[in-house]
Amino acid sequence: MASTKLPQASCFGLGPPTCPKSPGSPTDLPDGTEIELLPLDPGDWLDEADGAALHEALRQSDADVAAGRLVDAEEILKELRSR
Repeated sequence: MASTKLPQASCFGLGPPTCPKSPGSPTDLPDGTEIELLPLDPGDWLDEADGAALHEALRQSDADVAAGRLVDAEEILKELRSR
């Protein structure tokens, strides 16, 4: 089996990784501008009520999995494609 070599990110110094903006990227920054790469935590923008609702939905989902209430993703996609 042939392996594919993926590009590696590098970080110089102790700060977060950076990379140059690629030509043609959808932004107003000039080509070559160095941008800081940060992980995105989708919970960061939830207020307390939305965070509580998310955690409740996750608890219910865990209960569904434990009880075997699952639907195969292929079945759902097949149904959606037939519409």
